[in-house]
Amino acid sequence: MAGVNWLDPGNAKVRNYMVAQLDFIMRKYAPLGLDGVFLDFFRYPNASSGTGMEIKGYDRNSPEAKRAAIIDVAKRVKASADAISKKVGHPVKVSIAGIAFGNAPSSPNQFSSTSAYRVNYQDWLTMLQNGYIDKAVLMVYNPRDDYRSSWVNLCAQLPEAIRSGIVIVFGAYLDGSATNTVNSMGKAAGAGLGGAGGYSYACQIQGNCTGQNSFLNALGRTIK
Repeated sequence: MAGVNWLDPGNAKVRNYMVAQLDFIMRKYAPLGLDGVFLDFFRYPNASSGTGMEIKGYDRNSPEAKRAAIIDVAKRVKASADAISKKVGHPVKVSIAGIAFGNAPSSPNQFSSTSAYRVNYQDWLTMLQNGYIDKAVLMVYNPRDDYRSSWVNLCAQLPEAIRSGIVIVFGAYLDGSATNTVNSMGKAAGAGLGGAGGYSYACQIQGNCTGQNSFLNALGRTIK
């Protein structure tokens, strides 16, 4: 975010603008086959991201108001997507990049302790519970097993209707071996989630593009 302009969803005009842009895209392209929109960076930036909002006092909204602002955009975009779905005769889904920084709490009741909730004001759990989004694609990048397992274990405790809306995506590009990625995806698949994946940035394992077939074969055997 350093050096990048950022629109604060705490401002009602910004929220209206965001919803209008997404509504325009869905209405224009859903009749041509568009089946969803994915909202990346759908959150407040970290204080260390270079925006300096809170330090300089640009953003005076309370934490509750910030979370409510993000939820409001999701709710309105989902309502628009549902209305458009009825018109075009096929589903138009709404998904977001979900924050999963740091180890997850041991219980869903402690979700308010997560970075998503406290720092980035992105309450993706409430969005899923209320049907304001169809999918939360959790960014579980760090290769540490305790970190990845904590998020899988947290999500596994959620009701099936919520679990099915969660996709955990691991930072395969940070893994030292294919084994770590395959094991992580296997755990996610066994938790009854809506899916699992891996960010690769061209190559699956730390920039090493060799052995991709063996990696994908091993992954296929694990997911099955």
